[in-house]
Amino acid sequence: MILFCFLVNFALGFDLTPTHQHILKNFNARLDKLATAQAWTKFINENPNVFPPISPDSKPSTVVTSEVLAIDNDTFTIGIGHTQSFAKTKFETYRDFLNSPQLFQFAYGLDGPSKVNDPVGGMFLGRLQKKVPGIEDQDFTLQYRGRQIENFYFVRAPLSEDKKNFALRDNLKVLEKAPGGVIAREISIVYPLRWWVRAMSGTMKKLMKKEMTKVSQSEKCLTESENLQPETAKLCWQKAQ
Repeated sequence: MILFCFLVNFALGFDLTPTHQHILKNFNARLDKLATAQAWTKFINENPNVFPPISPDSKPSTVVTSEVLAIDNDTFTIGIGHTQSFAKTKFETYRDFLNSPQLFQFAYGLDGPSKVNDPVGGMFLGRLQKKVPGIEDQDFTLQYRGRQIENFYFVRAPLSEDKKNFALRDNLKVLEKAPGGVIAREISIVYPLRWWVRAMSGTMKKLMKKEMTKVSQSEKCLTESENLQPETAKLCWQKAQ
């Protein structure tokens, strides 16, 4: 079994306290552990509450949970989003989209280009800029690294930089070959650095669920179209609204 390891660059672009670095290391370690075919399959089978059984006719679903993390004699409540969908498309088409940061702006309704550099060996930086009314504008960059293992394609995307110092984040997206298409699942972990955002935990969980579901719906629409172009991506994001 190939081990999937990824080193997070904590020093790029913004300052973090040692405790915040420990939180990101915790996120990174737990998602890296899942990025093998055996570990991921076991996780899916043991957690039907967040990833229920899925079929080609299932609609995209999202479950957001919270967890209390203990680090350095303190506790931190983190949000964990789990989303999944079934796309009636080719595995290669979905994989190509995940390696096309130039399409993220249109597929995710972002307010600026996502492409920072050309993907090399499934590795690239992706910038996500989005105006969020009632919360705070977002502007952060993730480090993407994709790897094919057996019938799965794993994409790890830990935080590289947050220009707003708004939140600590990490992400794992997994594509699985299935009869009739592709199952796409994602785990996203967030710890807001704003105290007032943490105080709105119920509102934030609803917002997280809403946004992750829209992203899943847009990806499903775009990849099923077999036309990975900006105009199609825009239309799919509009439909996801």
